[in-house]
Order: sequence, then C-alpha cells, then structure tokens
Amino acid sequence: MTLTHWHPPQLETYTGRSVDTLSELLHGVYGAASDETQWPLVLEAVVASLHGSAGVLFTPGPPSQSAGLCHTFNLTSEHSIQWVAPCLALGAWTYRACEQGQALLSAVVTDADMNTHAGAGTDVVREAALQALPWYRDVFRGADGDVAVGHFCLGVMFDPSAEGMGAVVVATSRPSSAPPFSQQDRHWLDLLLPHLSRALGLMHRLQRAQRLQGVMLSAWDGLPLGVLLLNGAGQLVHANSAARQVLLCQDGLAFNTAGLLDAQPWRAGQPGLADWMREHGSLRSTQELPFSDAFLAKRDQTDRAYLIHCCFIDDIKAASVQEHAVACVVFVSNPGALVLPTTDRLMGLYGLTLAEAKVTLQLAQGLSTKEVARVLGNSPETVRSQLKRIYQKMRINSQSELVRTTLMLGQASV
Repeated sequence: MTLTHWHPPQLETYTGRSVDTLSELLHGVYGAASDETQWPLVLEAVVASLHGSAGVLFTPGPPSQSAGLCHTFNLTSEHSIQWVAPCLALGAWTYRACEQGQALLSAVVTDADMNTHAGAGTDVVREAALQALPWYRDVFRGADGDVAVGHFCLGVMFDPSAEGMGAVVVATSRPSSAPPFSQQDRHWLDLLLPHLSRALGLMHRLQRAQRLQGVMLSAWDGLPLGVLLLNGAGQLVHANSAARQVLLCQDGLAFNTAGLLDAQPWRAGQPGLADWMREHGSLRSTQELPFSDAFLAKRDQTDRAYLIHCCFIDDIKAASVQEHAVACVVFVSNPGALVLPTTDRLMGLYGLTLAEAKVTLQLAQGLSTKEVARVLGNSPETVRSQLKRIYQKMRINSQSELVRTTLMLGQASV
C-alpha cells in the first residue's frame, strides 16, 4: 500500500487518521533513517497515533545476541522484560515463514487475533500453543486487574533488500480497561509498516557502510607507507598513521596556506607538488593519467626524497569518508626504502609472464612507458602491448590501478 493510492477522504475513512497526521509521522520516520537517536521519538509518535499507552520497537533474537534494536516507550523495566517473550515467539514464527519463502514485507497482529484465530496476520502467529504460554496468560490477559499490556497491536516488518537485517517488531499497548484496538487501528499500522521497514533498512545499510568504512580506514592505517585522502578541492579528508608522521616531521611535505598539499620538486625548474597535482587533476577528464607519473619531492636533507603517487577518483567511483567526498588518494613513500613484490610473486598471483612482471615492477618505481622500454631494451609499442595483457590478467582497467595494486603488494614505507 502506498500513499498515492489514497485520497484524504478515503484515508480518513479507512484508518481514522488524516493525511497531515501521516505526513508528519513519516517525516520523523525517514529522518530517523540517518539519525538513529530519533527512533525513540518515532516510537512515541507511532504509539500516540494509535492512542496507545506504551510501546516497543524491538529486534527479535536470542538473548545472546546483544546487538540489535530495542526502544521502549512508557514501559517499566518489568513490563519491558514481559514484552521480550512474545516478541521472540513472533520472531521465531516470522523467521520460519521467511525460510519457507512465505514471509511478507509486513504483518499486523492484535490480541483479538490471538484469541479468535481470525483476521489478517494469523498466518504468522496461528499456533495453538501461543495461548497456553504463561506470558500470554499473565501479561496480555492477566486476571489480576488492569495491566499495562491489556490490549496490543503489533506489526512485524522486513526490508528484504537490507542484507543481514532480520525482522523488526513494533508494538503498542493499552490497559485492559481500555477499548481494544479497532480495524481502523490495524489498517493504520499496516499503512505505516512499509515506511518503517524502509527507513530501518536504510539505517541498517548506512551503519553497514560506516562499519566497512571503519575497516577500510584501519587497513590504510596499518600500511607502512603514507596515505592521504583529499577532497575535490585538494583539502585533507583523512591521513593514515604513516602520513601523519610525515606531516609532523615538516621536512619537505606539508599543507600550504591555501590548504593544499605541497612540496618542492627534486629537480629545479619543475613545478611544485600543488601545481603538479592541479595539472594532473585537470587532465583526468580528457585523458588516461599514468599513475606511475610520480612526483619526486625534495626533503630538507638534500640526499633524501619522497616519492608521491596520486590516484584521482572518477565521479562514478567516488567514495566518501566521514561524510566527506574523496577525489584523490595520495601515496607517500621513501624511494630508498621501497621493497616491491618479486617477479615470482606477481607471476604466481596473476599468471604474468616474466617479461610482464618486469614491466609491472618498473612502472611501480615511477617510470613512464618510454622509460620502461628503454630500461628493458624493448620498443614502446612492445611495452604497451604487454600492458594490455597485464590489465586482462590482473583484471584492472588502467595503469593507475596497476601501480596502486603493485605498491599494495610491496613493502613501501616512509
């Protein structure tokens, strides 16, 4: 069911709520997708829209699985614990339906459904043993008076596109002295469930992306060579440990007053690093840039240098770190300490011939195609032909990827 299927009079007749109420609630729901601290407020709004007195937003799972979703509204700790058993039970039935390929995107259940075995949702919780369970008798139909969970309206939802995310339960309750939940209440929650499901699925995917990003940054941090991530303006987004040490040394590589990475060239008369990067960045849209076209930066000690490679990222492959777009990855190494992988390793990993492995290693040391041809005694055409075969075997598409991959296999350091 989607909002576009409903005109205001139909929506109000079917659910007893207005379009304005739905719009305001959904605004909060989708806002919580990117700010998980808002879910308690969303739960409170859902409970209020159903005229409930308490509620829970819960991820069913074994008690040993501490990770998951668990928000409550207006429930004492005792009642919160009492909710765990029914949620786990419903989760078990729902997962069983999922395994059998019969799971729905959402299902709504009320205490009336459990009593009569009638109505939508009973396919999920139809088992006769449900009514015999102690928590059902003591919590939902307690004989000791007006309990907080006298009547309930509960929804189970999935987002099949959110890999690794199971069912989520949202439920609200009323005291036993209050009227039971109506058919309009059920229709209202049924209308909300797909939106809640999508928002929770989006939050799950964002969290997963953040975890993967954390793993990536940890991997960068463990490298012995410096890695700097820059945005489209050339400003620093992230620096790994080795790069931070280089910047702290202030011996030739630093960010200038304009916030751009800069260094003096090894050979006099050549452009500085900031100008060199600007030129290469402007050329990337018109031609393939050789990653091996490295910049040799002069350090304060005249007999030492930094070897700098830049990998510019296409907009299509753009990545982000800590909500900042990354446009360029800069690798900083000490050419005197660079230990590249052996030809045997390259041949074993990618099936390269000895000649192709030699070409790969020469490119990784900052030589151009013409220089590689001269060093190996081949023609530039031969080297270019070998390069095409190397691309196919290493499953890469550019010289920049070739050199970056080779450096990763090596033991470069600063």
